[in-house]
Amino acid sequence: MLFNRFLFVGLVLITMLLYYMPLLARHQVLVLIFSSLCFYAYHQPVLLLLLLFSVGINILSSYYTIYGAPKHRKLFAISGVALNLAVLLFFKYGSLIARTLLPQGSSVGEFLISLPLPIGIRSEEHTSELQSRQYLVC
Repeated sequence: MLFNRFLFVGLVLITMLLYYMPLLARHQVLVLIFSSLCFYAYHQPVLLLLLLFSVGINILSSYYTIYGAPKHRKLFAISGVALNLAVLLFFKYGSLIARTLLPQGSSVGEFLISLPLPIGIRSEEHTSELQSRQYLVC
């Protein structure tokens, strides 16, 4: 879904309508989350699993960094950042590795080349991924 399409404008209008309804005032965050999931799932719904996986990594590592055993907090923070970077590197450079290191026609190489780039990796130099890691570190 592109920002200059009527479908996006419709999603924003419906989201704003639901967000400001007095009946749903207690559920405003859920309205925003659902709208965001619809936006990210519109073009390639399977990549929503990747988004949820990344969010899960951030939630778990942040929780255990704050509330975990003091001697393991640094490990959880580093693990969260490392896992997010691994996902980013896999999608950003997987096709490059496949084209340079694997023989042409390799099934693993073809798989890596055919993987679509998720929205957060495609746009503005990884803004959303970097932001999630920044929250994790801070």
